[in-house]
Amino acid sequence: LSERQVERWLCLRRSQDKPSTLTKFCETWCQCLYYTFSFSYGVFCLWEKPWLCDINHSWYGYPHQSITSHFWWYYMISLAVSKIFDIKWKDFWQKFIHHIATICLTGFSWMCNLHRIGTLVLLTHECSDISVNLPICHCITVSTVCLTNIFSVLT
Repeated sequence: LSERQVERWLCLRRSQDKPSTLTKFCETWCQCLYYTFSFSYGVFCLWEKPWLCDINHSWYGYPHQSITSHFWWYYMISLAVSKIFDIKWKDFWQKFIHHIATICLTGFSWMCNLHRIGTLVLLTHECSDISVNLPICHCITVSTVCLTNIFSVLT
């Protein structure tokens, strides 16, 4: 084989490993839906709780704060869903570190009986993931100019 044929084969081989636009869109859309439903459930759980609006209420009664079944399910579902997805994006390591930090914060809050703080961490995390995944979904289907405009509005 000539050097050019080997280079062409290597190029084709590398492009086979890259996910298609449809695959990227489907994965991002599923993540966005999950975070939207999880965020909505978190708001539902925290709606009437005083520590949602005033963080000082998170510390009242510590360390003897009871946990309701809603909060238990909110924690368990959030920790059970895999934060590391199949497709490797360009920013894989940034997302990986972001999700590992969230898992560590949530796990630490669970172990230290800081459930109220943990639910606020989860709510903040899911809100930020929605605001990241939704523009990506939109821009996969439209153009990169939209991505620049949307992220400039978010920052």
